[in-house]
Amino acid sequence: ELQDVVVPPFAESVSEGDVRWEKKVGDQVKEDDVICEIETDK
Repeated sequence: ELQDVVVPPFAESVSEGDVRWEKKVGDQVKEDDVICEIETDK
């Protein structure tokens, strides 16, 4: 089952960032698992 992941909006000063996925499509995800890390310049 696929689920949408809602990310809070970034500050207006953030224009770009990098996403590193920790899970792949089809991986099982449990509550509190880290699924990705988002890094910005701020």
